[in-house]
Amino acid sequence: MLFVITITVIMVTLVANSFGRYTRERSAQQAAYLLSRDLRLARATAIGSRRPVSLVVMPATRSYLIRDQEGTVTAWRTFARGSDMMVDSLSLGLPGDSVTFNPQGLATLTGVTGGLAEAVVVSPTREYVIRFNATGSSRIVEQ
Repeated sequence: MLFVITITVIMVTLVANSFGRYTRERSAQQAAYLLSRDLRLARATAIGSRRPVSLVVMPATRSYLIRDQEGTVTAWRTFARGSDMMVDSLSLGLPGDSVTFNPQGLATLTGVTGGLAEAVVVSPTREYVIRFNATGSSRIVEQ
């Protein structure tokens, strides 16, 4: 009986560790898709409100927000400890870690080569790169 209990405990521990790792990797993938969708949301909000709208990434807190020029926040997403989707890091490869869409729905991507900017979402074993253009159209690539 003791042998069966020991084997069961070992197997439950292995399954729990594997499930935890899978959950973190899946969270990073979901966060990448959500960020990709929110780029389009920021653009649509800029066009609809006829005001510049920014998506601002805060790497230190692993979060980002979408706000207009007056400071009204449309969306706030966080991927830090305690959230539904937890990632190890989040970054936007643009000056100020932000992208702003003008009222016509175009973003100025300063310092970007090839017309594509990148955002990066990292989990313990995977990295997702969201490549997007001035209209917010994006493609997610797993590294």
